[in-house]
Amino acid sequence: RCWAQRDFGVEPLNDRGRALLRTLGTFVAFDMIINNFDRLPCVWDNQGNAGNIMFTRAGAEPISIDNMVCCISPEYGEATAKYLERVREVVVDCIR
Repeated sequence: RCWAQRDFGVEPLNDRGRALLRTLGTFVAFDMIINNFDRLPCVWDNQGNAGNIMFTRAGAEPISIDNMVCCISPEYGEATAKYLERVREVVVDCIR
């Protein structure tokens, strides 16, 4: 069996799979807070770098690396507004 079937289950999703997805979701939320566009491109227009998520050898627990903070300068009001709108859309979708 492949690692995805082992760690996530097939149908329905197993407890380990739910826990892994919850952890990955915290990475997405954290990246949106710090505007880290280089890992999981949930609100950014790029392919991201999933290699910035590693898994521990012992328990195969996900850890995030390369936690880059990227500030948006106030002089880029249009970019800031676009970013905040995308974040708002993701948050609204998550609470539905």
